[in-house]
Amino acid sequence: MSTILVNTLTGTSTAGSIVVTGEGNSTTTNLQQGLIKAWSHNNAAGTSILDSFNIASLTDSGTGIQRNTLTSAMSNATYSAGLASESSSDSVSQWIEDMNTARYDTRHYNGSSYVDCITLSHIQGDLA
Repeated sequence: MSTILVNTLTGTSTAGSIVVTGEGNSTTTNLQQGLIKAWSHNNAAGTSILDSFNIASLTDSGTGIQRNTLTSAMSNATYSAGLASESSSDSVSQWIEDMNTARYDTRHYNGSSYVDCITLSHIQGDLA
């Protein structure tokens, strides 16, 4: 088995675009398209980012509502987002809304009121 060590790997047809063979078969995927473009792990109060990538700031917009502002904007507001949470409340509904190219909000609701939760979120799509 050979090892290739490089400092930079660049596509030849479009800037930054690299096509790689997928897992265990001959299907290819675009590496740039497949990467998570931002993620954040926030405390329950929405006052502290515990760890993140491409997140410039966090705003506590009220109980159970957190706003993540991106460091590098997305090219449009139709990117894909995922959300998980940790809460002491039984049955918490969670969703992402108010998505635009520069930010997204997470919300947590237990059926009768908004509740603070540890929030883990990520987005995929095209950076601007």
